[in-house]
Amino acid sequence: MINFALARGAYQAQLEAVISELASHQGPIVFAGDLNTWTAGRKAVLESVASRLGLEEVRLERDVRKRFFWNQVDYVFIRGLGVVNARVIEVDSSDHHPVSVVLRAR
Repeated sequence: MINFALARGAYQAQLEAVISELASHQGPIVFAGDLNTWTAGRKAVLESVASRLGLEEVRLERDVRKRFFWNQVDYVFIRGLGVVNARVIEVDSSDHHPVSVVLRAR
């Protein structure tokens, strides 16, 4: 989702571009991917953006998502949808474990 950028300002600019596209959207939203939150500062930027858009983070059963620098980087946020099932699928073929989420319209 978010391109790799070392500077927190560049990271925030990418998220702000997403906000500008999603802010006027009236329907459900799924906002997901490797959001590169490998520092507390980046996580704070992401949480701020999610809050501004009214997004809720999907909680995963048996959360074994991979971590980088001890921080979570893969996320699924939703708005206007309910979670039926959300899980992580452990694999050895990637540096990320896939996340499977089944959603329902509210």
